[in-house]
Amino acid sequence: MFVLALTFALLSSSLKAAPEYYNCQRPIPSQHQSHSRLISFDINSLELALALGLEERVIYAYGVEDTDRVLPNYKEALKQIKNIKGHYTSSSEILKSKPDLIIGGWNYGFYRGTDISPGAFSSKGIDSYLLSESCIHEDDYTPVTIESVFHDIRTLGSLTDRHKEAEAIITQQEQRLEAIESQLVSSGTPARVFVYDSGISQPFTAGGYSVLNNIIARSGAQNIFSNLNSNWSMVDWQEVASLDPELIIVVDYGYGDGEQKKANLQKRSQLSKTSAVKNNNFLIIPYASAISGIRSVGLLDLLSQRILCKPSQGERLCLEEVY
Repeated sequence: MFVLALTFALLSSSLKAAPEYYNCQRPIPSQHQSHSRLISFDINSLELALALGLEERVIYAYGVEDTDRVLPNYKEALKQIKNIKGHYTSSSEILKSKPDLIIGGWNYGFYRGTDISPGAFSSKGIDSYLLSESCIHEDDYTPVTIESVFHDIRTLGSLTDRHKEAEAIITQQEQRLEAIESQLVSSGTPARVFVYDSGISQPFTAGGYSVLNNIIARSGAQNIFSNLNSNWSMVDWQEVASLDPELIIVVDYGYGDGEQKKANLQKRSQLSKTSAVKNNNFLIIPYASAISGIRSVGLLDLLSQRILCKPSQGERLCLEEVY
């Protein structure tokens, strides 16, 4: 009886030491019981860590060019992170810092065919977590929604023993989401929206597997490239023109980037006859709001008010810009 009890205890301990978490619909066996040395790739991953109160565990934050772009309510917590880099780095620097968890996504931090990838780090005993918006690159065609962000928060909370904090964040955001959606009123035909991130010869835009696509749809509008089986992708200028966007959302990377992009779009001959350009209908949003993260519900709030508000002149779209 004692032997059986001891065997069961050892088995339970072994199972507990290697919990499984789902990432891109695949069970990922964690190599650490609780993660205490974190690296974040890009501002959205950093803000998720800060929201969970993990600032003392973040040993490096990469892809954050300007700390002023981090949400104001995290400024004090941000002071506790000593290593904040605007650029990404080499695998050797990452390995030297001895992380046990890296949070990021494909093409913002992780890169295929390189030694900076979840597979490469796993072979070194380091866990990785891909944000759900990036799962399309893992051939996971699960629709990406605001609820996908909640899944990321909950899983990261589990990986770092921040269960209660994660659930508190989710509850708060769910309540805000419910309040926003209860105020939405159908305006008939959804406004056609084009998202412009970057690109000169070809525009880079949000596809059907971006969280921004879901935010636009839930605001009552329609992403003109919602049929793209990608989160972000290159398209053709002529195709943009043929779909006649009524509103263009411009992604701002900072330092006046959004205003410059807007000016360039207004000068582009292919777009001159589109409703958005003719009516000067542009919304400028920060880069950190355009990708999945702690800001997603807040962006829906802004878009639901600005895109489908009722201006006094009777236009279907408002002209204010969102910063």
